[in-house]
Amino acid sequence: MEHTIERTQRQEFTCQVLPDLFHAAPDKFLFYLERDGIKMINFYWNESAKNLPRNAVEPAYGLSYEIRKPNPRATVALVILPQPQNSGEAHYIALCYRPYRVMPFGWLNDTTKVLTLEQPQTERVQDTPILVEISRRHGREVLGPGPQPELEDFYQAVLSQIAD
Repeated sequence: MEHTIERTQRQEFTCQVLPDLFHAAPDKFLFYLERDGIKMINFYWNESAKNLPRNAVEPAYGLSYEIRKPNPRATVALVILPQPQNSGEAHYIALCYRPYRVMPFGWLNDTTKVLTLEQPQTERVQDTPILVEISRRHGREVLGPGPQPELEDFYQAVLSQIAD
């Protein structure tokens, strides 16, 4: 018998809602995030639960964000998520915008990158978190082992992924 796992609110938020908004219009996303801050994050957290069963709704306790500019040509919005309750859920999500990035092939677009630090989908809680990239089309690519779930360690891992 096949067992299907329902997506959690956190997974909807980190793998669908935020990547959709950010990849589609990163300038606008960052403008509204800077202007509206946690109100915007909370709004979309609540929106991510609208199509889920009532028992899948999670409180936003611990949800916050930071915007950092690692250099004049890049912006990274770090979203700190509530403590994961299940395997496969994220600790953090990084929304990276590099508007001036020049690509050798005109049809490739690498100006936005969405990275998460997730607990692997295993039974063992002590397993090392993994670094994952969420593409424009919701593809999930595991980039490898990630750091321990500390914000500064995650930020350093993000910087190494967006270094030119």
